Amino acid sequence: MDNQNKNFSRPGYEYLAAYQLGKVIQDLTVEFCDRFVDKKSRTHDQMVQAARSNPQNVAEGFTAESLKSYLFLAGVARGSNEELAKDFQDFLRQRNLEIWEKNHPKVLEFRKFRAQWVPPTSLNTPTLPNDPEQAANMLLTFCQMDGFLLGKLTESLKKKHETEGGLTEKLYRKRIAFRNSQNPPTPSNPQKSPTPLKSLILSLTILGCFTLASSASADYYAEGTMKSENMLSGATVTAITGFDAAVSLPASTSASVSFSQDRVNFYSSANVEGGWDALSDGANSLDISGLNWSGGSLFYKLKLETTDPLATPAVSEVEITYDGEEVPPAGNAHYFEGRLLSTDLLSASGGELSGSDYFGYAISSLPYGTFAYAQFSTDGTNFYSSDGTEGGWDTLSFGDHLSPETAVSLSALNWKGQTSFYYKLKLVSTIDNKTTPIIKKAGLLAIAAQMGTAGEGTAVQLGSDSGYCVPGDTSPCDAPVLHLKMDEKVSGDAKTLYDISGNGNNGTTVDGANNTGMDCAVRGKYGSACEFDGVDDYAGISQSSSINNLTTFTYSAWVKAKEDSGSQNPVIEKGNGSSQRKTMYLTQSTGTNSRRVIFMVDTDSTNALSSSAYYSYTVGQWEHWTATYDDGGDRIIRIYKNGQEVSYSSQTAGTGNLVDDATLNFALGATPGTQFYRFTGQIDDVRIYDYVRTSAQIAWDYNKGKPMAEWRFDESSGATAHNSVSNTLHGTLYNMEDGDWTAGKTNNALDFDGSDEYADIGDTNLNLNAIGFWIFADSATDDIIDFDGGTHTITVSGGEITAGGFSSPTIFVDGMEDATIATGAWHHVFVKTDTAFEVSNMDIGRIGAGYFDGKLDDVKFFNYALTDEQVKMEYTGGAVRFGE
Repeated sequence: MDNQNKNFSRPGYEYLAAYQLGKVIQDLTVEFCDRFVDKKSRTHDQMVQAARSNPQNVAEGFTAESLKSYLFLAGVARGSNEELAKDFQDFLRQRNLEIWEKNHPKVLEFRKFRAQWVPPTSLNTPTLPNDPEQAANMLLTFCQMDGFLLGKLTESLKKKHETEGGLTEKLYRKRIAFRNSQNPPTPSNPQKSPTPLKSLILSLTILGCFTLASSASADYYAEGTMKSENMLSGATVTAITGFDAAVSLPASTSASVSFSQDRVNFYSSANVEGGWDALSDGANSLDISGLNWSGGSLFYKLKLETTDPLATPAVSEVEITYDGEEVPPAGNAHYFEGRLLSTDLLSASGGELSGSDYFGYAISSLPYGTFAYAQFSTDGTNFYSSDGTEGGWDTLSFGDHLSPETAVSLSALNWKGQTSFYYKLKLVSTIDNKTTPIIKKAGLLAIAAQMGTAGEGTAVQLGSDSGYCVPGDTSPCDAPVLHLKMDEKVSGDAKTLYDISGNGNNGTTVDGANNTGMDCAVRGKYGSACEFDGVDDYAGISQSSSINNLTTFTYSAWVKAKEDSGSQNPVIEKGNGSSQRKTMYLTQSTGTNSRRVIFMVDTDSTNALSSSAYYSYTVGQWEHWTATYDDGGDRIIRIYKNGQEVSYSSQTAGTGNLVDDATLNFALGATPGTQFYRFTGQIDDVRIYDYVRTSAQIAWDYNKGKPMAEWRFDESSGATAHNSVSNTLHGTLYNMEDGDWTAGKTNNALDFDGSDEYADIGDTNLNLNAIGFWIFADSATDDIIDFDGGTHTITVSGGEITAGGFSSPTIFVDGMEDATIATGAWHHVFVKTDTAFEVSNMDIGRIGAGYFDGKLDDVKFFNYALTDEQVKMEYTGGAVRFGE
């Protein structure tokens, strides 16, 4: 395998944290203003210009001749940043939106962001939230962070100016030195002899120790040498092949390098002991393969020479090119890159690519300052990013990406029928010699037995349906027979939306006679989505037998309704435009049908039809809608919104025989055939399963098992306990003081006095199937949580947890089915039931007149009964805290 270490050169100011964050703020501000501020207003232009002024002034100041100018321009950048922060505050205030406190959970999350270059030319700019309140608070937080960085930069420049002086003073010192060198003092006038310069400190970008020697001649001469640490520590290297360095050599300076494997005996690249290789000004690339060295050991020594006391050579980047299977840490280099090339993943199986393939991977460690990328090939020579850019890279992220929902789609490469597949990984570290990404798995998802250890390509079985299964659930969880992610980012007529199920149920866009251009590149719920204009846009499905004449099925989609277009707004429909159909549609938002979601299945007798309650959907908001039907069961359609079954305005069971639909059309956003009805809005992530998904699976499809609400109690002060899942359902603390915020099981917790302290959550308008929390009880008998005015409660009595009012609850303590807790110690309590109930009046720390005495931390509740395995993960922390 070939690991190539190459550096991308950038100007020095681009390494400044203040500049990097400033560029992120600039890009996000442009997007924010285009979305939330009138483009014709002066405010739009002023905010964009203020955002631009920050990084531009830092760049201009950095390259200025005068330190005084740099100091002035850094101050201008700081002022522009402060102006922009005030604009975001005004945006929130004028719209009666909340300016979040510094301890708000989301603000704490925003403050964890660190801008970094994603080599070679991009920054790791986060996605701007769709909610204007969240978006403005995120940018306000970033401005406050950059204000601090700019302040530190300004202070450092002031100190430098005090100790080194400005440009005028430096020029004066240089002029005096030149005059003295041209007119040396005579012995007859010793009192006017200048003080001799006895030492010189050379300015090195790479850190290390070096010695300095002066010659005895009349002309000035100085030499500094530096030995590096081991550049390949911990690596398995088969051949060391090259040395790269970026060198700055002012007039009268020079630099040389030699190499060693023991840090004692050094050689030139020609294998001459004690020899040196001269380095030139600019980029250097030396071939050191002639040394015939291998193994994880390489040291270099730099010799820096100058004959001008005011001229200093500098080495800004050093990197090693090598062959090997492991990526060594960064060593002394500022930037390290290693590459891993796989073998042909299809050679053993004899399979071929389907054209709807996915590249899956698992990253177990991606520390701050490290990055991972991938590119793909069918010949092992010409590599592409997933969007088809030759030589391009896809950025990989932390965690398991082993399902179609999170893996990298390769459908845009159009590699159907190809019988070879390679991937290349690029791992980058910019921190130190102990920091590196760790990739556990990488390979193809769409074909069985293609997952392998990173870089090897050996076959390890991975079922293609793993992303559709609830952990620990034994219910059937086969992959859908149709799955359109709509992440192709295409626009216009006759564009393909790929079915990643492998069944070939691809969609084709139709933008209609008005030629407004159907847009499938808009921001979706996940990735991109398709926007339908309600006039003549739709997507026809090239259906296979996998979705014909289904008698048992589940339909689901993410839907964002924009406005009304008639009495019916079809989302998914199979039929001929008038009857004989399976259809999901939204009704108009006014009149007798006000905002219902209806699903209907035609039969030759009584159609199965279910209609949600009035005002079930919200215009302009992403919602996950699911419908299930079992012709061999009760023949009643069940509808779910955001993972929970809805209330109904009507439900009719089907009778008679299902209509044969094998020859009927299938469409998204319109009635098939006639296109009489149209949908206005956006659709994303459409799925059809050929079985009825369980309620737990539907909740899993909605949010992968995240809680519906979570109170972490990490604020540390104030009278509000924030819900970290959404910007609603924040708890109000009563009779509690800042001293009641205390150390918890994770970060902070709330300490209740058992007398009159509690957190009021109120009416959540959510149904609960499970709740988990950490408890440190001071008493063996106490009231803990009330969900609805005393009907459903959780208490402890004699050290035993009780779930009052729950239907057949299962109680877990510390991950095991048990109900016993001890006082004076932290325990994890989890309660679940298959029968949901509405949380209409929730208090934490109080039930009626009874109050809890002790500490509570990280209260979560869920809209489905978690599996025993998931409960254990909640206890052990095996699941990542969502939102981080």
